[in-house]
Amino acid sequence: MPIPSEIIFSDFQLNLTPHPVTRDLVIATNEDAVKRSVKNLILTNFHERPFDPILGSDVTYHLFENFSPITESIIYDGIEEVLQNYEPRVELLNLRVKVDEDQNSFNCTIEFRIINQVEPLELDIFIKRVR
Repeated sequence: MPIPSEIIFSDFQLNLTPHPVTRDLVIATNEDAVKRSVKNLILTNFHERPFDPILGSDVTYHLFENFSPITESIIYDGIEEVLQNYEPRVELLNLRVKVDEDQNSFNCTIEFRIINQVEPLELDIFIKRVR
């Protein structure tokens, strides 16, 4: 069933700060809400969410392994799988994972389209080891 274009996607802001005038919780809508959801799914490791241990991509776990083309492929597959399984609002168009072995980090560029919109969006996520 196609989703009508007048549907608005919305989520609460993560810090739950109230609006200064209305005192209602501030919400993120459409592109901001979907981008935040995609980022949260990618940065979630397995067994972090109660009652759903397989939700997540386990990307940050792989920061502590030796970087190789295999690690890059595992990260790519994990991101692709979590978006296909847990984010029905997104159609993945392109995914690029660039590993920087010297800095123990990688940069993920996700190009996707929200299902009720025509124009594609791009989200860059830079993930680095901090320990």
